[in-house]
Amino acid sequence: MRSLALTTLCLLFAACTQLPEFRGSAEAQRAPFPTLLPLNAFFGAETGPARDGFDPMAGVEARAARLRARAAILRAPVASPDDLDAIRARLAR
Repeated sequence: MRSLALTTLCLLFAACTQLPEFRGSAEAQRAPFPTLLPLNAFFGAETGPARDGFDPMAGVEARAARLRARAAILRAPVASPDDLDAIRARLAR
């Protein structure tokens, strides 16, 4: 609660300040706006996971399959300590 009050107080003080005007020099005001380049031109159009043959979902699908297998092991009924040891051994593989 104390941090919330402190944060609110800091924000209130920050809202009351007057910001200085950032006009820059006369030379900076006369300078043309910089040319914007598309990202493909900057990084190269040939790069990217789709063009390199890399499948980002392959790792996700494999992990999902491992998690489903682990969940199936964990759903097994446990009637005795031996059953629990067997489940732990299957999970350790």
